[in-house]
Amino acid sequence: ADALKLWLAWKYRGDAGWEELVDLCFSLAKFVESEVKNDTTGAWALATEAQCSNVGFWYVPPRLRPFNKDTATPEQFAQIAKVAPKLKDRMQRSGDAMIGFQPVPALGLPNFFRLVLPNARHNSEKKLRDLMQRMDALGQDL
Repeated sequence: ADALKLWLAWKYRGDAGWEELVDLCFSLAKFVESEVKNDTTGAWALATEAQCSNVGFWYVPPRLRPFNKDTATPEQFAQIAKVAPKLKDRMQRSGDAMIGFQPVPALGLPNFFRLVLPNARHNSEKKLRDLMQRMDALGQDL
């Protein structure tokens, strides 16, 4: 069934249509990376650079600011690891986006949000910026 869906979608979109969708997914991931890197409030820290349509980042509540992964202490890492699960729970309870989180112990990275943008047709820079603003509003007291 999945092969048929892919074939039908490819027939509908063509090579150029698929290329455009993939390029948009990649560019939106780069956009989020840029928003995190250029944030001046301290609310965001980059965990992993954008790779394809994925980007990893931490939301940093005010009490944990400033946070820098290169200079963070084990206690700071332990505290930031608790943020993503709590914020995701709040987002789900409010009916907002479900963004996965995970640690990468091999790289020494505690829980961080892993935003995956598999279908950019319904996303935009504005929607992603609005999502980040809602995350910040929900996470202020964490």
